[in-house]
Amino acid sequence: MVSLVIFLNFVIPLIIVGFVAPGIGDLGDGAGKLLAVTAGLAYGSTIISGSIAYFTASTVLPKFLQEGSLVVDAANPEEALLSGFFNVDMPPIFGGNDCSFNCFYHRIRYCCNKGGGYA
Repeated sequence: MVSLVIFLNFVIPLIIVGFVAPGIGDLGDGAGKLLAVTAGLAYGSTIISGSIAYFTASTVLPKFLQEGSLVVDAANPEEALLSGFFNVDMPPIFGGNDCSFNCFYHRIRYCCNKGGGYA
């Protein structure tokens, strides 16, 4: 679970830079459409993947698990966990606040340039 949190902390700023920053940069050129498509894609993929995970787990897991087979001492549930073969610690390139600041800074810098682009 910790590695998933680390992965999300790494990926979410990149998603912000990749999808939201172009929408902010094109505020006059249909940014609302791009933002709606991005939000719809995120919402739709979340609903679809959650549904697939639920129905897969509800059909497959009862075939493998027997009642009472997962009895674990609740005092320290980590003792029942298996360890991985290896662990890769991957710190995020930059945090969420750094990403937001850089996004807005570069888009404002880009939009304030009269000729367009970075100068």
